[in-house]
Amino acid sequence: MAIIVTALVALLAIVGGALFPAGRTFYRLQQENRGLQYTADSSCKLVQDPLLRGCENGALHAASGQVFFACAVDLETRSKWFPPAHLLDREAAKEPKGAIVVLDLKTTKARKLDLHNFTPSFHTFGIGIAPSRSDPKSIIISAVNVGLDGNSIETFTHKIGDKHATHVNTFRDEKLLHSPNDVVPIDEDSFYATNDRSKAAVGSLAWGIVGNLGWSKAATVVYKGKDGKARVVADKFTLANGITTSADQKHVYVVDTMAAIVNVYERRHNNGLRLRDTIEVPVLGDNVAVDGSTGAIYVSGVIDIMGCLKDIPMKSPCLSGVVKVTNNTGSDQLYGKKFNADVVHTEFDRVVPAGIAAVDHHLKKSFVAGWHGGVVVCDKVF
Repeated sequence: MAIIVTALVALLAIVGGALFPAGRTFYRLQQENRGLQYTADSSCKLVQDPLLRGCENGALHAASGQVFFACAVDLETRSKWFPPAHLLDREAAKEPKGAIVVLDLKTTKARKLDLHNFTPSFHTFGIGIAPSRSDPKSIIISAVNVGLDGNSIETFTHKIGDKHATHVNTFRDEKLLHSPNDVVPIDEDSFYATNDRSKAAVGSLAWGIVGNLGWSKAATVVYKGKDGKARVVADKFTLANGITTSADQKHVYVVDTMAAIVNVYERRHNNGLRLRDTIEVPVLGDNVAVDGSTGAIYVSGVIDIMGCLKDIPMKSPCLSGVVKVTNNTGSDQLYGKKFNADVVHTEFDRVVPAGIAAVDHHLKKSFVAGWHGGVVVCDKVF
């Protein structure tokens, strides 16, 4: 009987891989994560704060030990209004509660930033930060907004420690950024952003499914420069999701969720991107962070594919986790294995599913946050 079951599974995998490219990814993840289960970690605690709800993405400011999150705050609103998931209750969207929330990893205290000179409806889920070139005590914050007024990238300046951020500009481009997912600023005037699907998939759930299954690789990365113009600098993604840069901004890292990979690009002199590496990871990755001290890459995402994706938006407890990618120093590097990609942390019901994680070496802490639930802080470095 075991032989028959094994043969059937193998046959289904072959047929699935032929019918839709995502089938090959799902089969790979199933094999790599076989036997993996949720493991409780006593060093990790859920931060009990109503502001820290639905913080799907966040960016660590290592110098201050603060994390800048894009949070839904009101999960009920997100469950009704979230265009990327075709949740389009416009009445619910009229009272936005989305916010940029700052979490101090040392004290685990959170606060909502007041947004000065900014009035549009704010439904955010993608966020990135960069140091200010004019003030060493300030940072640039860019956030994805899927408001009633349309999709946009909103950029702010913030002095570390202040209670507010000041709006600098709004950028829209319905041709190239019709479905922005994540953003990483370079300075006040320029950024890289992921556009996670084709124009056709924005208005059609069916076309969205076609794209996610790998039949259409229409997702892109867009660069917007100081001249105010945008252009595509990387393409042919199944679902371009999280994006970030190295600490020196010389490299750009992009998660392709449905392919379960991270692409590593080198920034060129004209801000174009040259692909250097493609790294397979054992999760359907959401967002990505890079350790500024070691260069390790942290990718958070879905492990139990069927359990996590059975309802949209994802609410049900399911196995997800954090993957740490490092350079392979073992003997098998001689056979072409350049990287190790290991699951270093798992979540089940506190964070559903894991969407972003990063580490702070100075404080010896890590955090993980996600679509639903709250933010978990661990007294260790993943």
